Amino acid sequence: MLKRRNRFRIISCALAIFFLVAASIIAEAANQGVFYEIFVRSFYDSDSDGIGDFNGLIEKLDYLNDGNPQTLTDLEIKGIWLMPTLESPSYHGYDVVDYYKIESDYGTEEDFNKFVAEAHKRGISVIIDLVLNHTSSRHRWFADSCRARKSKKKTKGLPSDVLAKADWYVWKDTMPQGWWKPWGGGESKDVWHYKKGSYYYSAFSVDMPDLNYKNREVIEEMKRIIRYWLNKGIDGFRLDAVRYLIEESGGVSGQADLKQTHKVLTELASYAKSINKDCILIGEVWADNKIVSEYYGEGNELNHAFNFDLAAAIINSIKSNDYREIENVLNKMNCYNAPINFYSPFLTNHDQNRIASELNGDEQKLKLAASLLLSVKGTPPFIYYGEEIGMTGRGQHRRIRIPMQWDDTENGGFTKGKPWEKLQDNFISINVSSQELKEDSLLNHYKKFIRIRNKYGELIDNGEIRSVGANNDKIYAYIYTNDDRGLLFIHNFDDKEAKDIKLNLYDAGIKSGKYEAVNLLSANKKMEDVTEENMHEYEIISLGRYESLVLDVIKK
Repeated sequence: MLKRRNRFRIISCALAIFFLVAASIIAEAANQGVFYEIFVRSFYDSDSDGIGDFNGLIEKLDYLNDGNPQTLTDLEIKGIWLMPTLESPSYHGYDVVDYYKIESDYGTEEDFNKFVAEAHKRGISVIIDLVLNHTSSRHRWFADSCRARKSKKKTKGLPSDVLAKADWYVWKDTMPQGWWKPWGGGESKDVWHYKKGSYYYSAFSVDMPDLNYKNREVIEEMKRIIRYWLNKGIDGFRLDAVRYLIEESGGVSGQADLKQTHKVLTELASYAKSINKDCILIGEVWADNKIVSEYYGEGNELNHAFNFDLAAAIINSIKSNDYREIENVLNKMNCYNAPINFYSPFLTNHDQNRIASELNGDEQKLKLAASLLLSVKGTPPFIYYGEEIGMTGRGQHRRIRIPMQWDDTENGGFTKGKPWEKLQDNFISINVSSQELKEDSLLNHYKKFIRIRNKYGELIDNGEIRSVGANNDKIYAYIYTNDDRGLLFIHNFDDKEAKDIKLNLYDAGIKSGKYEAVNLLSANKKMEDVTEENMHEYEIISLGRYESLVLDVIKK
């Protein structure tokens, strides 16, 4: 007898109707396709100086999306998130010294503009990292603020624009006690730093002083920065570390997720939408989804926030051969403040061990991770560059952000010079070129699933989802339905082949009638029609270890 699961509705709480409408609005506001996170420094070097650049990005755009929907050789990426591209003294760029200048390592502003134009030609949206919380300690604003903080006697004669910067950062005359890192750990001396007679607050690093968003001038300056880049033609921003914009007192409750922070973000979002009503604003809210959901506000704050809970659940579930953690995360999201499409799924990012290292390079497990990423609710899904070929990296951040592995030639085809960071030794076997030639490679698996996500995005984003009961507790199946169509995903979480799989499609909401079941991953593998006679025990002959199957269920 088939196991029956509770009916699994993504939209299930008291505000179901409101959430359905809100989810539809979000789906329209943001690109429904798949986004790709790029560290420009590591993607492709066009001038042999060992550093990736905008011209290198342009050269490789056809790998991401060649602009021709008829071809199958590109990834069919619909959006790009560029990690920091503004002027900075560090390799990573999260300590900005000028919000109006492009990082010279990556090229000129003209190069950047050309990249955006070329991306748009291919139907690719471009969002850039905007570091709101802090600047570099080398920023002119901070230098001016330090000068203006001196005694009135010493500041006599300073220009008015310098004096105005006195409170652009968070200062105290003496070191406050009872503070720590806003995510927990540390002590006051880890966040309060002495400078010329005063102490400034810096959540992340002594070199990254926090801006003071209680100061109206800081908010207005950020609006000018937002306007400047939107007028350049970008499509939105990934907002860094938004939990920590305002702090009131020591302790997590006083240093993170304050109401004033939400108020500032709502104002900035409203301003951005006044310039471009379709502006994409996705926030880094590294917390559990109950906290993340608050950044939806009343539909007037962020468009999206990254789903850290789901990312961890996917990895943990594959490691444990048990999908229930994924299901639990999805079920909990139903009753939080935001519609489920607010949460953007991803596997890992530039601050985490790469997924291939987490799963020990097991290609079948990596394929399952990709299948889950690209089939769960939430928009838009994000892929971290190199994830699609199984690039590895763990530990130090630099080793997680290494150059892209394009082929097996010297330096992985990334540069003809000396790369800014050494590549992994495995680039000889793990690279784009070799996987393009292998039909069942991880790269080609990503290409297939991305195309499914893009083609059926409307159904996945706005259709109803239900669990599908199976006779095997290692099989995780769910179906998206809309009118007389269904999109059925079946995943094997076992380390061995699953045979004689039977699914209960009747309880999954398939209406009476006869349906054609089209195998979207392999057109050569014909599937049995779904009928009233076999709906209760629809048979799938077998699935290999960690294998997935996708069926387009169409009423005849």
